[in-house]
Amino acid sequence: GDQFPSGATSIYAFFDYSDMADGMAWRQIWYVDGEVGLDKSDTWNAGEEGNYWISIGHDEGLPDGDYALELYVEDQLVQSGEFAIDGGGGTPLPTNQGVVVIGSVVDANRRSRPVVGALVIFLNPGVDIQRWARNRPETDVYTMGVSDESGQFQLATPVEPGQTYPIVVVAEGYRAVTEQNFVLPADAASPFEMEITMVRE
Repeated sequence: GDQFPSGATSIYAFFDYSDMADGMAWRQIWYVDGEVGLDKSDTWNAGEEGNYWISIGHDEGLPDGDYALELYVEDQLVQSGEFAIDGGGGTPLPTNQGVVVIGSVVDANRRSRPVVGALVIFLNPGVDIQRWARNRPETDVYTMGVSDESGQFQLATPVEPGQTYPIVVVAEGYRAVTEQNFVLPADAASPFEMEITMVRE
């Protein structure tokens, strides 16, 4: 969305990426009413292509105003977006919109070690993982997310409680994790939190 109610504590930005390389310099700049609210530079470590998310937040609520986000790679502007936080209440998601899934991806042998850049993929119900893995058609992907530097992720799209989803988790240097019949509990509350453990190759 691009309109959020007053008092929102976190806003997430999701984006697809391609033609990237680990080690590239990238930067995110968040503006509030034309003034820089957050300017963060980092080194890319999430691989060549995929889906990524970043966020801005404040425990006491972000200030009302007009926001903008700019993404730079090697000092070149590659994407931007705008949104607003105001006292109008925004447009709340209906309860049947689904459950937001968040979680962490950690090393199975050392759970204090996060797995960075893990791609967490929920396939459409009924898709066979082995068949999908042959050429990985995007049309079979229901939603996905990627773990950040702390191993934390959030799926880009809410999922339906009580539904069965095939899950695939991949990360460089680790064995893929698969679950053909993951059932999100029918009474799952949003956000629903998962912990995924991965074993090194």
